Amino acid sequence: MKFMLKNYPKQQPTKSSAIFSQRSLFACSILVAVATQALGSDLIRSGDVYALGGDMEGASSAYDVAMIENPKLSLDLSFLVRKSRAGRELGDVELSKALLRRAQSLATSGKDIGQTNWILGLDAFFVKDYESAKRFFAQAFMTDPAPPLELLYYSGWALYKMGNYDEASNAFHNLEDLNQGQFDPGELNLLQASIAYHKADLDEAQKRLADTAAYPRDIRNREEALYLAAYVSLRMDSLSQSTGYAEKFDDTVRSILIRARLALENGSFPEACELYSRLESQEALYGLAVSQYLASRTNEAEKTALEYLDAYPGGAETEQTFLLLAMIERGRNRYDKAIEYLNRGLSINSRNRPRLLYDLAEIEYSVKHYSKANEACVEILTEYPLYTGKDMVNLLLARGLFYSGETDSTIKVLNELASSTSDEVVLNEIHYYLGESYYRKGDYSKSAEEFKNVSPGSSYFKALKRRGEVLAAAGRNSESVESFLLAYSEAPSLVEKESVLLAIEERRLAMGRYSDKASMLKSFLEKYPDASIASGIQLQIALDYFERRNWTFALHEFNKVLDKYPDSDAAAEALYYKARCQRNLGKTDDALKTYSSIPPRFPSSAVVSRSQTELANMLLSLGRPGEALSVYRDLLSSTKSSSERASYTLKMAEIYCGMGNLQTASDLVTAALTENPPSDVAKRLLLFGMRVELSKGSITSAVNYSVRYRNRFGETPEYLLGKGDIDKASGNLKDALSSYREAASRLPERSESRIEALLGAASTAELLGGVDEAKRYLEQAAIEVQLDRQRVEITKRLQTLK
Repeated sequence: MKFMLKNYPKQQPTKSSAIFSQRSLFACSILVAVATQALGSDLIRSGDVYALGGDMEGASSAYDVAMIENPKLSLDLSFLVRKSRAGRELGDVELSKALLRRAQSLATSGKDIGQTNWILGLDAFFVKDYESAKRFFAQAFMTDPAPPLELLYYSGWALYKMGNYDEASNAFHNLEDLNQGQFDPGELNLLQASIAYHKADLDEAQKRLADTAAYPRDIRNREEALYLAAYVSLRMDSLSQSTGYAEKFDDTVRSILIRARLALENGSFPEACELYSRLESQEALYGLAVSQYLASRTNEAEKTALEYLDAYPGGAETEQTFLLLAMIERGRNRYDKAIEYLNRGLSINSRNRPRLLYDLAEIEYSVKHYSKANEACVEILTEYPLYTGKDMVNLLLARGLFYSGETDSTIKVLNELASSTSDEVVLNEIHYYLGESYYRKGDYSKSAEEFKNVSPGSSYFKALKRRGEVLAAAGRNSESVESFLLAYSEAPSLVEKESVLLAIEERRLAMGRYSDKASMLKSFLEKYPDASIASGIQLQIALDYFERRNWTFALHEFNKVLDKYPDSDAAAEALYYKARCQRNLGKTDDALKTYSSIPPRFPSSAVVSRSQTELANMLLSLGRPGEALSVYRDLLSSTKSSSERASYTLKMAEIYCGMGNLQTASDLVTAALTENPPSDVAKRLLLFGMRVELSKGSITSAVNYSVRYRNRFGETPEYLLGKGDIDKASGNLKDALSSYREAASRLPERSESRIEALLGAASTAELLGGVDEAKRYLEQAAIEVQLDRQRVEITKRLQTLK
């Protein structure tokens, strides 16, 4: 199962020897101290009795009285160990640590130092600080000339808890060799089996657990061994054997857990949900969430997973729970939330980090955050070289590099992966992306060869088709047709088959079989009149004539689309281009009618906005601004896009301004700016607002627009042109001339805006008395001017100056 940890739950140290046969760590440390140094004090012995009986307050009081009677006890190592442990059991952690540090400073002999480090290691172990425990145990081994076997036992456990399975195995191997009855051999064997399980050495684990099913019921660790054996069988896909182990359990909880896991493996997700819901534990709650997810009860799975995080914030399955929540959000296409959950899981920095990183990389890749996906892949490959899914990580990295535009790096990663993997699916992906990479570099021969190396499988059709396209780009048309014919035989759908047939006809066109593209497309329709892409082909025929400016033939072919395929996606485009053909043929009234018929016939088509904008412009060119306004009002009422609303409102404002209704134009600019328009529309609105307010004589409002523009877009040439107009209207002629000059120097030559800047500079220079300077600006404008209306204005001004 993708989300279900197949890790056998880590064991806790068991009661394997006399010295650790009591119920608390306190008792353990007391017995160690008594075994090494008896003080003979009645009060201390009384404290020990209280401690072994579980009365921590009584023990602490007895030790306190003993210290009052004999202050020198504050310098006694064994006594300080007792007092520290009592403080720890009573919750006074700081006092406990202080006493242990004091005891450590008093230790002088190797035996004392070793004993102190041994106790410190135990203290760290039982508060789950395994790194510190390992360090103290190691120091105890180095300093104590005769360390107890228990030190080796707990050292092995600390290493096991840290995931250092090889070192833990060595420790327990040594303990097996040195064991003379102090430890249960069955327990040590079980520990070695558990380590083998975690190292994925399932054969070794199974070998050590071979006799588990035959254990008598009175054998210690029987239930633990059966539980681990059932999990090993699950991992080895031996469900029947796992079921056999599950049937021998006396422990009802473990029996239900194994049965639930077996239900998951068998795909019986509702049964797994029912079994897990009977139990109240970390493993059961997490298992329930997974079962609900796999049973497509997503909302319940999310609720259960969140309940797990609330109940067990530091639980064993916390990272896996975040992964499960991420997958739920990914299925909902809520990628940001999925990434958030994965990052929360990664913050724990556990043994599951590589898996979380891989899923993070997949999601980042799917939302086209290729650099972030690549970073996650690189971390897995560099920090976790033994990660079992390295092939897929390398492949994902190569794809991320490819779409990041890093073609050479893509080729390097793919070639290295090809030399190390034998997975046929991975090899197919390698050859496919190498083909794309070489194609991007323009090496068509290598590209075609890589596509040819893809073997039958999920990428086969795609590779054959791409090979045909690459060979076509290289001008090897005959080979291209051969590849397309192979692709046709592998096409997974009718649409794909038709697309390949069309590609073959296009190659035959390139080989001179047809006189032009339209003839080729018509031939295709004659061969395959019922093709699902027929409407699109007919549209292409019409567009081919349109691009060649053969308006009459194009109009005829567009009508064919409308007659034969009136309800197709191609019909809306055909109607739009029909109107353009009519307009180009001078059939103005027909064009107006055709444009007007598009919204009611295809109300949700993307063609509506284009066609109606052209209709409004056509009406304006015919001197019918009122009708153009009506068109924009209809567009405004039908769109849900704030960007489109702002753009249409600006158009209406321009029309009203042209009609002399400046106040309405001003109001519309204000309304459009409230729509939070995109940058390009906002620029036009602010610049137009400046001109409208100047035309109204409202210099203050014009200045306000100019300030808003500058704050958002800076001092662009368009801004400087508007600023020149404002300065000129305000009487700041020198500033105006400076702005016009700067604008003209930065605007493209021959552009309408540059001519406006030169005209502004000329008029301002004339007002300042610089007639010759004004003449120079006008003469430069006359050289560059493209628009007739500007040419007329320049000619008049030059004549006036003369």
